[in-house]
Formats: sequence, C-alpha cells, structure tokens
Amino acid sequence: MSQLDQYVQPHTTGLWLASPSNPTGTIIERNHLKSICGWARDKGLHVLVDEIYQGLHYVEDMPSVLELDQNCFVVNSFSKYFGMTGWRLGWIVVPESIVDKANILAQNLYISASSIAQHAALAAFTEEAKIILRERCAAFRERRDYLSNQLEALGFKLPDKIQGAFYVYADISRFSCDSEKFCADLLEKFGVASTPGSDFGDYQANQFVRFAFTTSMKSLEVGVERLRAAVS
Repeated sequence: MSQLDQYVQPHTTGLWLASPSNPTGTIIERNHLKSICGWARDKGLHVLVDEIYQGLHYVEDMPSVLELDQNCFVVNSFSKYFGMTGWRLGWIVVPESIVDKANILAQNLYISASSIAQHAALAAFTEEAKIILRERCAAFRERRDYLSNQLEALGFKLPDKIQGAFYVYADISRFSCDSEKFCADLLEKFGVASTPGSDFGDYQANQFVRFAFTTSMKSLEVGVERLRAAVS
C-alpha cells in the first residue's frame, strides 16, 4: 500500500482499478484486492473497478470487488465477454447511497441505453448463449497459449502472466526502442496490426506493444509467420 500512499493528494476522492486489465491481462488477486479496499476505506476514498473483461479468465479465481466490499463502484459492459462490441450497452453498480446521484448523472449524460440494444442483450442470458460463451472462452485460452508461446519463441519477452482478457503485452526491447514505429512498420510492411504501449500511458511505453488474440487461430498462425519475417 505504500506505493498507493505516495499518490494520494488532498483532492483525491477515489482509486480506479481494472481487473482483468487491458493491456496486460493481469487480474488483481483476491487478498490484494481486499487489502486495497481496506486501505481506501481507511483513507476515506472510493474504489472504482473496471470489470469489463469479467468472465474472460484463465485462472480459477477471478473475484469481483463487490464480493469483498459492497461500497465499491463497478463498471461493466456487454462488449467483451458477451461479444456485443458496438451495441454501446453496459451498466454500473454503485453503493445504495449513491443511486439517486448516479441516476441524475446518467440522465444528463446519455438518458438511457437504446431499447433495441437492451432487447438484443437478453439473448446473452439464454442457455444456448451460455454454451457459446463457454466455448468462446475455451477458444481464447487456446489462442492465448499459442500466441504467447510463439511470441516468446520469436524473442519477445512476456513479463506478465496472461490471466484474463484477450491481449498479450509484449516487450519489444530486443527489436526496437520505439513502439509506435515498430507497430507502424509491422502494419505497413508486413500487414500485422498491433498497438503501441504509448496508447496505454507513459510507463515503459516505447518498450511494449499489445497483440490481440481475438481473431481465428488460422489468422494468428498467418500473423506469427509475418512476425517471424519482421524480426528475423
């Protein structure tokens, strides 16, 4: 918690977390998350957690912060786990004391989600959809294993264990010190799309790029061969 202490300022009102994380795919362990909630409570701070990748995990335990503290805020969406990107449909969970204020804020920002999107989302809760979603998670696991193994074989470093979401955050320092140029060259010269670390902040931004395994295994295999040509 000492690392968090140094960032608390007089105007600080809350702490924003993401678990599973984009771009690293890491998940905050239950005990660590519980400690963070306790620390925030002692400081009089709110805890807000982006759980948009909830359900897309490759470890046994992926806790929601609400299991540990009902006074936390959660943001979630149908975009990732349910595969409804583009429908612009999600939800927030807030402490009961904040519900009225959250409603006022929602009414002034977007009024409500479209009725078409809400009706479409009901299909995600059918038994047929649940089977598809489980199969989809299994496919993501297979792709994760394939891509991470192939990237390491090519010389990329993967410092974080990919526990959730569908990304690999790879260290490119063996090949480049400029992630934006590296990604641009990959796209323009080899037809491989990736995202530079600078899209996710300043920390070691030029040292990392993000690869997504949201495409088919066949496409991943093609991409790996193109990467091999790019770094050889």
